[in-house]
Amino acid sequence: MKKFFILILSCTLFSGFIFSAPAPLNTPLPVATLVPFPELKATSLDNLEVDLTAAAKDKITLFVLGFERKDQKDLDAWLDPFIKAAATDKVFTFFEVPMIDGGFAQLFAGFMQDGFKKLLSKEKASQAYLFFGDKSKYIDLLKVTNTSDIQVFLTDKKTNIIWSATGAPDAVKLQALFSAMANSQK
Repeated sequence: MKKFFILILSCTLFSGFIFSAPAPLNTPLPVATLVPFPELKATSLDNLEVDLTAAAKDKITLFVLGFERKDQKDLDAWLDPFIKAAATDKVFTFFEVPMIDGGFAQLFAGFMQDGFKKLLSKEKASQAYLFFGDKSKYIDLLKVTNTSDIQVFLTDKKTNIIWSATGAPDAVKLQALFSAMANSQK
Protein backbone atom coordinates (compact mmCIF):
# COMPACT_ATOMS: atom_id res chain seq x y z
CA MET A 1 0.00 0.00 0.00
CA LYS A 2 2.85 2.36 0.87
CA LYS A 3 4.47 1.78 -2.56
CA PHE A 4 1.15 2.49 -4.27
CA PHE A 5 0.81 5.79 -2.37
CA ILE A 6 4.37 6.80 -3.34
CA LEU A 7 3.65 5.93 -6.98
CA ILE A 8 0.45 8.02 -7.00
CA LEU A 9 2.23 10.94 -5.30
CA SER A 10 5.11 10.76 -7.81
CA CYS A 11 2.72 10.68 -10.76
CA THR A 12 0.83 13.63 -9.33
CA LEU A 13 3.98 15.68 -8.84
CA PHE A 14 5.40 14.98 -12.28
CA SER A 15 2.15 15.29 -14.20
CA GLY A 16 1.55 18.79 -12.89
CA PHE A 17 -1.70 18.23 -10.99
CA ILE A 18 -0.40 20.20 -8.01
CA PHE A 19 0.48 23.20 -10.19
CA SER A 20 -2.27 25.61 -11.10
CA ALA A 21 -0.71 27.44 -14.07
CA PRO A 22 -2.94 27.51 -17.16
CA ALA A 23 -0.83 24.83 -18.87
CA PRO A 24 0.13 22.07 -16.44
CA LEU A 25 3.82 21.57 -15.82
CA ASN A 26 5.49 19.42 -18.46
CA THR A 27 2.19 18.61 -20.14
CA PRO A 28 1.09 20.00 -23.51
CA LEU A 29 -2.58 20.95 -23.51
CA PRO A 30 -5.15 19.55 -25.92
CA VAL A 31 -6.23 22.19 -28.45
CA ALA A 32 -9.71 22.46 -26.90
CA THR A 33 -8.26 23.61 -23.56
CA LEU A 34 -5.68 26.13 -24.74
CA VAL A 35 -5.62 29.36 -22.74
CA PRO A 36 -4.59 32.60 -24.47
CA PHE A 37 -1.69 34.49 -22.95
CA PRO A 38 -3.12 37.78 -21.61
CA GLU A 39 -2.31 41.09 -23.25
CA LEU A 40 0.94 42.27 -21.71
CA LYS A 41 2.38 45.70 -22.43
CA ALA A 42 5.83 46.43 -21.10
CA THR A 43 8.66 48.91 -21.59
CA SER A 44 11.81 47.99 -23.50
CA LEU A 45 15.22 48.85 -22.12
CA ASP A 46 15.23 51.65 -24.70
CA ASN A 47 12.07 53.06 -23.07
CA LEU A 48 9.59 52.01 -25.78
CA GLU A 49 6.21 50.59 -24.79
CA VAL A 50 5.53 47.29 -26.57
CA ASP A 51 2.51 45.00 -26.62
CA LEU A 52 4.40 41.75 -26.11
CA THR A 53 1.40 39.55 -26.80
CA ALA A 54 0.93 41.18 -30.20
CA ALA A 55 4.67 40.94 -30.88
CA ALA A 56 4.50 37.21 -30.10
CA LYS A 57 1.93 36.49 -32.82
CA ASP A 58 3.26 34.22 -35.58
CA LYS A 59 6.14 33.14 -33.31
CA ILE A 60 6.52 30.38 -30.76
CA THR A 61 7.37 32.44 -27.72
CA LEU A 62 8.85 31.75 -24.32
CA PHE A 63 7.58 34.29 -21.78
CA VAL A 64 9.75 34.26 -18.66
CA LEU A 65 8.20 36.36 -15.88
CA GLY A 66 9.98 37.24 -12.66
CA PHE A 67 8.05 38.77 -9.78
CA GLU A 68 10.97 39.29 -7.40
CA ARG A 69 14.39 40.87 -7.71
CA LYS A 70 16.19 37.63 -6.90
CA ASP A 71 14.77 35.96 -10.04
CA GLN A 72 17.54 36.96 -12.50
CA LYS A 73 19.52 33.77 -11.92
CA ASP A 74 16.45 31.63 -12.69
CA LEU A 75 15.56 33.80 -15.69
CA ASP A 76 19.01 33.13 -17.14
CA ALA A 77 18.80 29.44 -16.29
CA TRP A 78 15.67 29.17 -18.47
CA LEU A 79 16.76 31.50 -21.24
CA ASP A 80 20.29 30.24 -21.92
CA PRO A 81 19.20 26.68 -22.90
CA PHE A 82 16.17 28.03 -24.80
CA ILE A 83 18.32 30.45 -26.81
CA LYS A 84 20.78 27.68 -27.60
CA ALA A 85 18.02 25.26 -28.67
CA ALA A 86 16.20 27.89 -30.76
CA ALA A 87 19.27 29.57 -32.26
CA THR A 88 18.81 28.31 -35.81
CA ASP A 89 15.02 28.60 -36.05
CA LYS A 90 13.56 32.09 -36.46
CA VAL A 91 10.06 30.88 -35.50
CA PHE A 92 11.14 30.98 -31.84
CA THR A 93 11.52 34.09 -29.72
CA PHE A 94 11.49 34.97 -26.05
CA PHE A 95 10.60 37.81 -23.72
CA GLU A 96 12.23 38.30 -20.34
CA VAL A 97 9.85 40.33 -18.21
CA PRO A 98 10.55 41.43 -14.65
CA MET A 99 7.14 42.31 -13.18
CA ILE A 100 7.49 45.48 -11.10
CA ASP A 101 4.67 47.11 -9.17
CA GLY A 102 4.00 50.52 -10.69
CA GLY A 103 3.79 53.85 -8.97
CA PHE A 104 6.90 54.75 -7.03
CA ALA A 105 9.11 52.18 -8.82
CA GLN A 106 8.32 53.76 -12.18
CA LEU A 107 10.13 56.91 -11.05
CA PHE A 108 13.33 54.85 -11.22
CA ALA A 109 12.57 53.25 -14.61
CA GLY A 110 15.51 54.87 -16.39
CA PHE A 111 17.92 53.76 -13.68
CA MET A 112 16.52 50.20 -13.83
CA GLN A 113 16.69 50.09 -17.63
CA ASP A 114 20.33 51.19 -17.60
CA GLY A 115 21.12 48.58 -14.95
CA PHE A 116 19.53 45.79 -16.98
CA LYS A 117 21.40 46.89 -20.13
CA LYS A 118 24.68 46.50 -18.26
CA LEU A 119 23.66 43.20 -16.68
CA LEU A 120 22.35 41.40 -19.76
CA SER A 121 24.01 40.22 -22.95
CA LYS A 122 23.10 42.19 -26.08
CA GLU A 123 20.82 39.37 -27.27
CA LYS A 124 18.93 39.20 -23.98
CA ALA A 125 18.76 42.98 -23.58
CA SER A 126 16.97 43.28 -26.93
CA GLN A 127 14.29 40.89 -25.62
CA ALA A 128 14.04 42.24 -22.05
CA TYR A 129 11.08 44.37 -21.07
CA LEU A 130 10.10 45.87 -17.74
CA PHE A 131 6.48 45.72 -16.66
CA PHE A 132 5.43 48.56 -14.37
CA GLY A 133 1.88 48.26 -13.12
CA ASP A 134 -0.60 46.12 -11.27
CA LYS A 135 1.02 42.68 -11.07
CA SER A 136 -2.06 41.23 -9.39
CA LYS A 137 -3.94 41.24 -12.72
CA TYR A 138 -1.37 38.85 -14.21
CA ILE A 139 -1.09 36.83 -11.02
CA ASP A 140 -4.84 36.19 -11.31
CA LEU A 141 -5.01 35.69 -15.10
CA LEU A 142 -2.06 33.31 -15.18
CA LYS A 143 -3.09 31.59 -11.95
CA VAL A 144 0.25 32.24 -10.27
CA THR A 145 0.21 30.71 -6.81
CA ASN A 146 3.68 31.68 -5.65
CA THR A 147 5.29 34.93 -6.82
CA SER A 148 8.59 33.93 -5.23
CA ASP A 149 8.97 31.45 -8.11
CA ILE A 150 9.67 32.44 -11.67
CA GLN A 151 6.84 31.75 -14.14
CA VAL A 152 7.58 30.34 -17.60
CA PHE A 153 5.07 30.06 -20.46
CA LEU A 154 5.51 28.75 -24.01
CA THR A 155 2.92 30.05 -26.46
CA ASP A 156 2.03 28.94 -29.95
CA LYS A 157 1.82 31.21 -32.98
CA LYS A 158 -1.65 32.36 -31.88
CA THR A 159 -0.29 33.20 -28.39
CA ASN A 160 -2.11 30.32 -26.69
CA ILE A 161 -0.24 28.86 -23.74
CA ILE A 162 0.90 25.38 -24.75
CA TRP A 163 3.27 24.67 -21.85
CA SER A 164 4.24 26.24 -18.54
CA ALA A 165 6.46 25.72 -15.53
CA THR A 166 7.36 27.46 -12.30
CA GLY A 167 10.62 27.92 -10.44
CA ALA A 168 14.16 27.17 -11.49
CA PRO A 169 14.65 24.71 -14.32
CA ASP A 170 15.96 21.20 -13.83
CA ALA A 171 16.66 18.45 -16.34
CA VAL A 172 13.04 17.22 -16.35
CA LYS A 173 11.58 20.70 -16.88
CA LEU A 174 14.08 21.56 -19.62
CA GLN A 175 13.40 18.30 -21.43
CA ALA A 176 9.67 19.03 -21.24
CA LEU A 177 10.27 22.52 -22.66
CA PHE A 178 12.34 21.13 -25.55
CA SER A 179 9.64 18.53 -26.22
CA ALA A 180 6.94 21.24 -26.24
CA MET A 181 9.09 23.30 -28.62
CA ALA A 182 9.43 20.32 -30.98
CA ASN A 183 5.71 19.51 -30.79
CA SER A 184 4.77 23.14 -31.45
CA GLN A 185 6.15 22.86 -34.97
CA LYS A 186 3.97 19.88 -35.94
